[in-house]
Order: sequence, then structure tokens, then C-alpha cells
Amino acid sequence: MKRNILTMVLFFLTISAFAGRPIPPSDVAPEDWTRIPYCERRPEFVPTEAEKTRGFALFTRPITDPVYPESRPGAEERTTELSGFAAGDQWLTLNFAVYPLRELKNLRVVAGEFACGEHLLRDVQVRLVTYRDVRYTHYNSKTKQYRVLPEYLQPVTECDAPEKVSQRYFLTFYVPKGCPAGKYTGRVTVTYDGLSKAATLPVTLEVLPFDLLKDPTKHYSAYYYAPFRHTLVQTGQKDEAWAREVMRKEFRVMRDYGFDRSPVMCMGYDLEEKKFFIPNFDFWQELMKENGMEPPIPTIGGSVSWVLTKYCDVKFGSHLVMTGTPTEEAYAEIEKLCRAWKKECDAKGYPAMVFGPLDEISPQSTEFGVRIYKIFHDAGLPTYTTKEPMDPSFMAYDPVVDIFASQVFLPPYDEVMTKHKKEYWCYPNHNSYERKDMVIMCHGGRQTYGFGFWRSGFDMLVPWIWRNNSPDHFNLASSGGANILNPETGDMIMTTYWECFREGIHDLKYLYTLQTAIVQREEATDPAVQALCQSGRALLQEIWDSIVVQEKYLSGDLIPSEKFDVYRRAMAEVTQSLLKYPATNEKVAPSVIVEPRNVEHPDSFEVQYQEKLKAGKLRLIPVDLTKCRATEKEATVEVVPGKDGKPNAMLRVQVDTQNDGTGNPSGNYLSGWPALVYNFPAGTFDRVPKGIRIRYRVTSSRTDCEKFPLTVGVRPVTSFTITGKPMGDAVQEVVHTLSDNNRYDGLATSDAVPAHLRLTVSENHYQNSDDVRFLFEEISLIDWDEQE
Repeated sequence: MKRNILTMVLFFLTISAFAGRPIPPSDVAPEDWTRIPYCERRPEFVPTEAEKTRGFALFTRPITDPVYPESRPGAEERTTELSGFAAGDQWLTLNFAVYPLRELKNLRVVAGEFACGEHLLRDVQVRLVTYRDVRYTHYNSKTKQYRVLPEYLQPVTECDAPEKVSQRYFLTFYVPKGCPAGKYTGRVTVTYDGLSKAATLPVTLEVLPFDLLKDPTKHYSAYYYAPFRHTLVQTGQKDEAWAREVMRKEFRVMRDYGFDRSPVMCMGYDLEEKKFFIPNFDFWQELMKENGMEPPIPTIGGSVSWVLTKYCDVKFGSHLVMTGTPTEEAYAEIEKLCRAWKKECDAKGYPAMVFGPLDEISPQSTEFGVRIYKIFHDAGLPTYTTKEPMDPSFMAYDPVVDIFASQVFLPPYDEVMTKHKKEYWCYPNHNSYERKDMVIMCHGGRQTYGFGFWRSGFDMLVPWIWRNNSPDHFNLASSGGANILNPETGDMIMTTYWECFREGIHDLKYLYTLQTAIVQREEATDPAVQALCQSGRALLQEIWDSIVVQEKYLSGDLIPSEKFDVYRRAMAEVTQSLLKYPATNEKVAPSVIVEPRNVEHPDSFEVQYQEKLKAGKLRLIPVDLTKCRATEKEATVEVVPGKDGKPNAMLRVQVDTQNDGTGNPSGNYLSGWPALVYNFPAGTFDRVPKGIRIRYRVTSSRTDCEKFPLTVGVRPVTSFTITGKPMGDAVQEVVHTLSDNNRYDGLATSDAVPAHLRLTVSENHYQNSDDVRFLFEEISLIDWDEQE
């Protein structure tokens, strides 16, 4: 109650403050929560005399690189001007930060006009990156830890800036189609109470003489709660008219952030008329038309599980794990509802929809899930399912699913192209709201939405979630995060990572615009045009080959932040040169015109490891295999003698997807995570080691399977999955970095040194009754001195 009162006080104070100040409510962490501060490793900033006199320094860094309250600028990041370039129909964001050398009262940042001769750029936004306490490291973490993140973007002109707490501003331009080319110049002024002369930051935006084109096969959407379900409406503080106006505003913002398909609709069940329906569907279609969003509309729900519980004695746990058996009467009712809904859709001429009646359904409910999907499919309602390709039930849905949606970019590109269903969708929740790490969300997000999307062969990105209805970051029963609403105006307050997603979308537009320019001029006989086409293809092939292909683009092996813009500039220059020559055809360019080859990128850690091993400069910190233990009932850990007489640890897992191995009476997780666990003694590490080495063998009761995935977690540093194969007595060796794709940004040594090891078998990846054994001959952490 104490925290809630304080939160409301802060809320009303900010709402009543004069115009232009930050206004969203700020969750205040409860007293029993621990703050995990960002650990800044840059040296102390040394200001110039001019900066001391002025009271602040100005700096800039790529928008994919976060600025935390604890961040310090590097000397090389100082800036005295901003510049960028954009084509027609593009949003471009430049940024700068004010680093206060003392407390600055009423810090004011204002952008002037941006003009090229008589032409003005009218849609210019200045938004402050505002900090917020956020549950850390995941949106649903139960550890009562939080971090202050640069979460939200607000159109703020005034704020109070504490000493050495950077205030970062995003300066965003929209360049409309057909905008006259040229250099548009303007400036931003920065001042505060007591400063005798405002600082000015000159800004130059070069508008290119062409418009961007969009790949017609690439689409963007997101899961969405319509504002009728928002907390303010449910509690009676706002009415339906407010919700409709909010929805109208939201669709406009979605359009501006690249949505070309409707956000995901929720289909409900009408208790009185006993039929499926979609709330406010006519209004929804109107907004789609206004904002250029094309069908098919992704649609979830239908209250299938609710209808089933009404007709028979079944219950559903997490991931629709079912207890009880649905009756034939229940299935018949679902079939009746589906056929009635199909008839209504046809009669009223509704736009095309794709239905996901069940979300992330567990493998043990496969028979039930496939039957429900078949009912929808046979009724003429196209379907999609949220399944991971490594899920053993993945292919069971193939005959009754039109579109596969997975959280990862799997299947790989060549398989997507050769076994193409209608479409493949990815819902990259790790970049949007799920993993509360700014590098994963911003840097990994830009790569996911742009070059990674291109490289995947997938058709649509549809992450969870666009906006949360109840953004309480500290309610352990809910999931706080994502974009929020200004409760007074109903305007969207965007998160910083959506800005990075939009940059990725524009990366892909530059790429497709160049591809179109090439395809439409390759038949020209002019040697100059042929040379430009070859140059463009070579550039595109370089970009393709430079991508380290990943299932998830998180925080490792990404295109360097600065190189995003290097590639974009290079693509723009070739495009501009090509467009000086007339097209020889009107062909529609395919998504990929390069050779879709797979390039092996050497693992830098393995290279270093081999060098240090050969030189005898490795330091190994062994895990005591005699002190490992098992978790969950399906797992046992036994110490067995190795070939050399040293003790080995045998992890045996007898997969049981019918019972919850934790002993949880609710039985929500029948497919569990049995594991081998080891706790490192306190004081084992004074720094984070470089990597881990595992030497093991795997055997199994299965003879029809070659892959046995095992997740290696070295907490809190990292986790990754290895895939063992039965190889008789042959020992498999895995060497892996601890600074990899799952690392979290800016952890202090005290927060980052390994605390425990967990080797986990996810039962979702196995079949019921599988008996699998992992024999570990060695588990060691790897380190070496950088100076050697």
C-alpha cells in the first residue's frame, strides 16, 4: 500500500506540472526490491573549461546503444553538430545527450525550423528518453530485482537534470514522398535556469532524390490489447468514446512505425447469442482502411478453452496443458461455432483472417490441439500456430496449419524457400518487452527487423506486445512493460526499442529500393549501368555474407551499430546513381537477388581458446562433479567412475510429460525442466571467466533420434543450448564463451560472476518416456590473462 500511495502521488504531481514536462506515472520499486545498477566501465569524463563554464557536455552515440542514468560519455562521443540523410517516405531519428556537470534546473531543449531554401520539413519531433524502474532481467522475473532503464520517449521540452545523469533526446524527422531533395538545416537550442547564453547544436539533414520502396512480401504487425480492455476503462475512469479515440490514435502510430498489417485481434464468445464474434469489428476495419493495413488479419482466441470447460470436465494450465478429456459433444460445439462464423464472414464480406485458436500449446496436448486446429481448418478458417520447430509436436500440426509462427527464425532460409507454406511468421518477443536488456531490444531489435528479417526468408514479424493494459512493473502476478498511454491525452508513449525496430524496417527498405533499381536496369546495354548493377549486387552480397545467421538476434555477433549506417549510405549512393538512368522494365524485384549462400564465420572465442591452449596459457576452474545434484523428479545425478579413475557425473532424465516433476499440486508445468545443478562456492571467482568447457557423452532409449538438446546455464552470466548425438564411447567437447548472445548489459562484477551452473533438459524437446543419459567427464570454466 505504501508503494501504491507514493506512485499515485508522483503520478498526480507529474500530471499537474506545467506543459512540456515528463508526464507518465513512474513505478516506484518497493522497499524489498534490489536495484541492479548499470556498471559503467568508461573512464571518468574530463570536461573542457568551456563545458565546465556552460555546465554540461553534449554527446551522441548510435540509437541502438543505450544511455543509462549511470552512463558516462566517451571523449570521442562529444558532438558539436548532428547530421544525417533520408529518402522520401522515411522516418529518421538523430540523437544527442546532455551530460550535466552540475544540477540543471528547468533544462530546456527546443528544435527550430528545418529548411532548404523555401522548403520546410514540418514533421519534426523532439522527445526526451525518460528513465523508469523496470523489473529485471525479464518482464516476468520473480527475483525482486529491478534496473532503471531508458525506457520511454516523450515530447518533453523541460525537465530537471541531476548532476551526471544524462538526458538523451531523440530528434525525429518524417520525410514525405516526393520531398524536394537538398540539405535541410536547422538547430537545436539547449539552455537552463541561470545559463547566460543558450547552447546551439546545428543540424543538417540531407534529403535524397528518391522515395523508399517496401518489399511487398515483408510484413509487420504485433499482438495488441484494444484499449476497451485498458485498466482505465475497466475501472470506470474512462469510457468507450475515449477508448475509440485512443484506438484511432494508436492505429496511426502503428502505421508510422511500419505496420502494414492489422495488429492481432482477439476473437471472443458471445454468451447470449452463443457464437464467436470480434468486438468493435466494423470500427477496426475502418481504421485498417484509413491506415493502409491489408489483410489477412491475425486472429487469436475464440474462447475455445472456455467453451470446452463449459461442456465437459476439463481444466487448462499454463500453455494449455489439459487435465480431463473433452467430450465429443464439446468438439461438436466448437465445430458448429466455426462453421457459423465462416458463414457470417462470407455473408458480410469480412476481410481475410488467419486464426490461432490455441497459443503455444504444450506437446502433451498435441492430440487435442491438432483436433481443434483441424476443426477450424475444415470449416474453411485458415490457421496459424505458435510452435517452435524443435518442438516434437511441430510436424503433427502441418496438415491443419496454413502458417507456422515461431519465436525464432527457424526453419532456416533454404528450408523456408523449398518447403514454403503460405507464410512463415516470427514473434521476436525477446526484442520486444520480454528480455529487459536495452542492447537485446535496441541493437538486436534493429538487426531483427531489418537485415536479419531479410536473411531469414520469413514473411511477417508479430511480437508480443504493442502496448500493455496495466504497466505495473512490480506486480509479480502480471507482466509490466511495453508502450503505454498518456492517461490524460490518450497519446502513445513509445519505448526506445520501437524506434530501433523502425530503423531496421528502413534498412530493409533501402535494400529493397536498391534491388528494384538493379532488377529494372539490368537489361540496359550502357556499360555504366551494367557496372552500377554489378556494384550494387556486390554490395548486397557483402551484406548477406556479413550476417552471422542466428535464430534470435540478441546481443552477440550483431552488425556493429556504426555499420548499419555505413551500409545504408552505400546502398543509397548506388541507388541514387542507378536512378539517373531510365528503367528498361517494370519488374517487381524478389526479396533476395544475391546468392543465398551460407558463410562460415569463425568463432572468435574458439580461435582464442585454441591459441591459449596451444601456448599452455589456459586456466581451468573445474566443477566438483561429486557435488552436483538433480532437480525435479524426472532427473537423477549419480557419481560414477571415469575411464581415468576420476569421478564423472551422470545426469539421467526419464521424461514424464504427464506429471509435474516439481511436485506442484497445480500441475501447471507437466513438461518441466529437470536438470543437474552445481553451486559455485563463494569466492571462487574475482572476475567473470572467459568461457566454459564441457566433455560429455550421451546415450538414450531412442534409436530414431540424433539430436538431444541440453541447455547450459551459467547464471547470471549466460545460457545456451548444445545438441549432443549418441556416438558410442566417443567424447564430445563443447567450448563456449561466457560473453555470448545471451549476456546482459552492464552487470557489475559482483552481480556477474557465476553463482551456479544448471544443465537442463527441456521436456518439451523430448517425447514422453524417453530415457536419456548425459555422462559428464569434465565441466570447467575457462580463463586466461589478457596480457599473456
